[in-house]
Amino acid sequence: MPDNSDNIQEKLEKLRQDPKKPKNPIIYIAVAVCAVIVLAGISLAVVLTAQSGQTDGGGQSILTSYDEDIALLYEDVTVYYLENGEEKSEIKHLPSTTQDIFNAWAELNKIDEKAGEKVELLSASVSDNGWEETTDSTAVYHTGTELTLTLIISDSMLKCDDSDALKETLKKTMSESGGITYNKVSLLFSGTVKQ
Repeated sequence: MPDNSDNIQEKLEKLRQDPKKPKNPIIYIAVAVCAVIVLAGISLAVVLTAQSGQTDGGGQSILTSYDEDIALLYEDVTVYYLENGEEKSEIKHLPSTTQDIFNAWAELNKIDEKAGEKVELLSASVSDNGWEETTDSTAVYHTGTELTLTLIISDSMLKCDDSDALKETLKKTMSESGGITYNKVSLLFSGTVKQ
């Protein structure tokens, strides 16, 4: 049998000196993934910064910075108010939160002045006429077709002479808010929460 040990030694020596070593593809994949993540983050930051503070002419919501912590949708909201007993309306560009829309309504109606004290929105909740269907192994929720917005407001609002008319302007203002059209707006009154 021929002695191949010299031949093997030569091949090993040749491999040690060969600058073309086999590459590990996992390293290239990891570097590519990191690069994609960094580019995606930079792109998102650029897009959000470019949109900050912009509005379009049609009243459509655009992301805008709010309290520098979160991004909220702004929208054109028709705010109804009373002036000398007559109902009027004004379009305001507001963050699409129930609280911000309530505050705009309260300001236009001079509600704190009319009540003689602070009138607060204590809570807001949305419900629908959906139902849950339960079988032996699953539970499926069927979304309803009618949305109800329920607002709990401090009872100081009831001190206003024109509280019934004010309730109607609030319902009309809130019926289309947050990009949602509500079928019904319910108002409940409670004592002011002390904190």
